[in-house]
Amino acid sequence: MQRYLLFIVMLAFGIGILTASYVPIPINILCIFIGIGVLLFFLQFVFQKRKNIFLLISILLLAFTIGIVRTQFAIIGIPPYLEELVGDNVSFTGEIIAKPDVRESSTRLIVESTNLVPDEKVRLLVVVGPYENISYGDTLKVTGIVETPENFQTDQGKEFDYVSYLGKDDVYLIVPKAKASVIDTRPRSLLKMLYNITDRFSNVISDAVPAPESTFEQGILLGAKSGLSQELRNAFITTSTIHIVALSGYNVSIVARAIENIFSSFLSQTFALSLGGLGIVLFVLATGAQATAIRAGVMALLAIIAKRTGRTYMITRALFIAGALMLLWNPKLLAFDVSFQLSFIATAGIIWITPILLQKLSWIRILWFKDIIATTIGAQIAVAPLILYKMGTFSLIALPVNIIILPFIPIAMLLGFFIGVIGLASPVLAMPFGYLLYLLLHSILFIVVTASHIPFAMVVVSHFPFILALILYLALLYWLYRTHRNRSNEIKDTAF
Repeated sequence: MQRYLLFIVMLAFGIGILTASYVPIPINILCIFIGIGVLLFFLQFVFQKRKNIFLLISILLLAFTIGIVRTQFAIIGIPPYLEELVGDNVSFTGEIIAKPDVRESSTRLIVESTNLVPDEKVRLLVVVGPYENISYGDTLKVTGIVETPENFQTDQGKEFDYVSYLGKDDVYLIVPKAKASVIDTRPRSLLKMLYNITDRFSNVISDAVPAPESTFEQGILLGAKSGLSQELRNAFITTSTIHIVALSGYNVSIVARAIENIFSSFLSQTFALSLGGLGIVLFVLATGAQATAIRAGVMALLAIIAKRTGRTYMITRALFIAGALMLLWNPKLLAFDVSFQLSFIATAGIIWITPILLQKLSWIRILWFKDIIATTIGAQIAVAPLILYKMGTFSLIALPVNIIILPFIPIAMLLGFFIGVIGLASPVLAMPFGYLLYLLLHSILFIVVTASHIPFAMVVVSHFPFILALILYLALLYWLYRTHRNRSNEIKDTAF
């Protein structure tokens, strides 16, 4: 039991967060929980024969309560003092605190204002024109009508909780048609320098490669998927390859592995992994340094360490600790950030399922191909119930399409990085390599789009009950437990 105590405690902590995310718990109930937990803790000294039981229940109850308390300290829902602003035509100043999200028809900014409400910092989503010359750290004067975000229906008939999605970052108001002007620019900083580099990379790639291939490259290299057309976005969703054009753990892991492989040839594995970790930090900072980027970086680094060291149990502990720390920082990620949920579960799938599949696929002699198949299947199995519940889709062609295109993604990222570096010095020199990158990207897009048009490529399930998703995950955990136990017994028999 002690071996799994940490996981059980973190599970209780997470259940507390989920409970408080949907059901407010009165303070008197919390006091009762704390009182019972403390009482059980002291009872272990009285009843020695039941010491472990009293201690375990006490710890679990206190962890559950801590999860509730931490979540209820984080505001979920629009604060009352902001409701009075809805519908008003306001003018305020504020600083851009996140990398601007540039899209085809607009630019979305997270602006933090200190003068919109006296003595309060207010975050708003400000939507301006697509070609505004605005960057991170700028102080703006914004004018527009304040509105509240609204949930909307997806193409699959699911309601997307847009209110909670923005609320997880403490954004409860939007200014959808704002007029903004820069009144001050923040002095140079590390973030601003990294953002400027990524912006210049994007411009070089756009000059060397035509759209939509250039937009695709910006997505896989820099996580900038917002410029994709709706048709392409739907094709990636249908083939379950949308993760490669977002800042997912997969993209970040490619960067880390590239750095690690370069240095591992003449440095120790520990030092090479450390440099890979540093590369992840810089890449995460350069591509936005937001919750999704941090999450992807943490999960990617854990997945790399797991595969390099083979220490599944230790890396599982690290995964749970990393998840708990992120939830302590922002408990709203657990219930309202689908990307956090998908990334955590996909990483768990890579850690737990992939080693089993690698053993089953021992007949494949090409190691890198076997690794891609096992990793893809492991991640797809892990996230399938969640995708069905949250998005109501199941791609029947996800596995073959991922297996076909994933080997070429690192090549496209490396070639795009090379073009960006060369293009900063001489755009003319980047053009021939841009043509090679265009051919590669065009081929990948052709495969994705063609596959998305296959009849019944994706099954739409408009209503997939939560209880069914839970049953599937319990069955998966039971299968993992049985498989792990059988493998342990085989090892013991062999040793005997």
